[in-house]
Amino acid sequence: METKFKKKYQITTNMFDKNDTIRVSSLLDIAQEIAGKHAEELGCGFQTMLDQNLIWVVVRNYIEIYKTPKNFFEIEAVTYPLKPRFVEFNRDTEFYHNGELFAALRSTWMVINIKDYKLESPHFFDHLTDKDGFFKRRISKLPARKKDELQKVKDVEVVYSMIDHNGHLNNTHYSDFYLDVYKPLNPIKTMQIEYIKQCFLDEDISLYKLEEDANRYLYGYKDDELRFYMECKENKDYEN
Repeated sequence: METKFKKKYQITTNMFDKNDTIRVSSLLDIAQEIAGKHAEELGCGFQTMLDQNLIWVVVRNYIEIYKTPKNFFEIEAVTYPLKPRFVEFNRDTEFYHNGELFAALRSTWMVINIKDYKLESPHFFDHLTDKDGFFKRRISKLPARKKDELQKVKDVEVVYSMIDHNGHLNNTHYSDFYLDVYKPLNPIKTMQIEYIKQCFLDEDISLYKLEEDANRYLYGYKDDELRFYMECKENKDYEN
């Protein structure tokens, strides 16, 4: 069985932001879709897992964008799982336009038993020897900042169109909160999102921000409960 999986994707106009830059959420959506396809081939897809009372849950996404090609309509994504670390299952995805790498993503997944909501550590991918993948370092969890360091921006409602088939806010939407809060003039250079707890339909999530040197942070709270947070750097010297 091939441990690398490739697929071409058509890019549509609604996958870009107002600056004609492909949105991080669009790349996350592609990465999620191709990961699901590859997991099916590897025998651990959504339905196969569900039949065992198991589900995949993403806990972290880290993306680097090296170029921001404009007016393009097709890309190729290449994805592959890495050797597991305890209960963490990492997967790297590379994005190419005309054969040239323009972005790379590492997603970190865990397996949860839906009967007791405890973490499982199945022996998926134990045979893999590539521990590093595309990024030759471990993408560690971001340290959380204290709430009193942050500035509240606004409340957002989790609406029906944001919900996926697991019944919660799809992980791809979180990066769009960043666009709505910061309204960046420059393309994203790096973004790391930590998913702490799921957000559900009709919940009001309070967004808080913090700007520190070249980093911008965004936090999402339900009352005093942290649901997610992210760190982002923008690229002021990007190539078209």
